[in-house]
Amino acid sequence: MKKLIVLFFSSMLVLAACGQKEDSSSNDNNEENKQDNKQKEDYKKENANKSASNTEEQSTEEVTTDEQQSSEEENKNLNYKNVTDRDTLVKILYGDYTEEQKVIAYNSAVSNDVIPQGNVLEGPASAAYESSLRVESGEEKSIYDELPDDNQPSDEIVDRSNVMDFVEDYEGETLDTDSYTFKEPEHRDDGSWGFAYYTKDGELAGSYIVNEYGMVSKFDEDGIEE
Repeated sequence: MKKLIVLFFSSMLVLAACGQKEDSSSNDNNEENKQDNKQKEDYKKENANKSASNTEEQSTEEVTTDEQQSSEEENKNLNYKNVTDRDTLVKILYGDYTEEQKVIAYNSAVSNDVIPQGNVLEGPASAAYESSLRVESGEEKSIYDELPDDNQPSDEIVDRSNVMDFVEDYEGETLDTDSYTFKEPEHRDDGSWGFAYYTKDGELAGSYIVNEYGMVSKFDEDGIEE
């Protein structure tokens, strides 16, 4: 009888141990499944974030490209013949325009008092603009400040009909047509006007050149400036 009781309890202990092993194994499997599911969820979230980030970057690049194209088109359509602000002038001077268009824009800005007249009368318009900035800041003295009052640049456009008037203003009297014969003014390649005058005997007596700003230069019969 004692042997039977001992055998019964031994069996119960073995069954209990097996049950604990099964429970432990089941718990382990559950933990592994939970970890696998968590890794899958993390992977899905990571891919979703990457996709959203790529979409946002692509959208930003497209917007930037559209803005650049729009800005380039706007700069090409600027009115270089009538410049009324400095920002427009800068865009033209350093933009995709011909040098002739840049010169026109610069002269227009000077006429509209956007910038002062620079000391560079020949060369690229950008050099004249930089000279204007130096004059404006006081780093450079304008050559026009040193001109006599009777030879200041004029706002009036010089042409064939009034070039003689500029010379008479320069001389302070009307031209002496009784003593000299004055040739018809000629428009020179640099935009200035020039003409010579002769004695009644037909000998060259001298000449005048009036630049596009109305400033007069006088030369004697040997071509030497007086």
